[in-house]
Amino acid sequence: MGTDAIMLDARAIAGGNRDLSIRAGHQAASLQQAAASMEQLTATVRQNADNAHDASALATRASDIATRGGEVVRQVVDTMDAISESSSRIVGFVGVIESIALRISSIVEPARNTRSLPACTFTVDSPISSLISFAAVPERCARCRTSLATTAKPRP
Repeated sequence: MGTDAIMLDARAIAGGNRDLSIRAGHQAASLQQAAASMEQLTATVRQNADNAHDASALATRASDIATRGGEVVRQVVDTMDAISESSSRIVGFVGVIESIALRISSIVEPARNTRSLPACTFTVDSPISSLISFAAVPERCARCRTSLATTAKPRP
């Protein structure tokens, strides 16, 4: 019985070794799958890091563009303010010119009515055109100015 027991034990040991070998093979396959998964996970993390870096660069560029856009808008607003200020000054100049033209008209009309301006022709369609007409032809109107200074009296 000693040999039979040894044989039986040897067969049991051989069966255990086969089971152990099969389980070791399964463990090796599982480890290979885990290693492949880890490589895939590492590649995904690396890709995410690259994408995050790209997104950060894009955000920085967008911020720079927005900053430059804000500066351009500020310059446009400053230019519009300057245009508005210039427009206000022009309105003031036009008012002064119209006032001068009205005063000239108030001097010219009485003189025209007294027929003391035979060499000058004035149109009083608009005070500005009178002023321009009066200032644009000084050689023709030299006698008019002299006559106005001596004979015409402004209206009250």
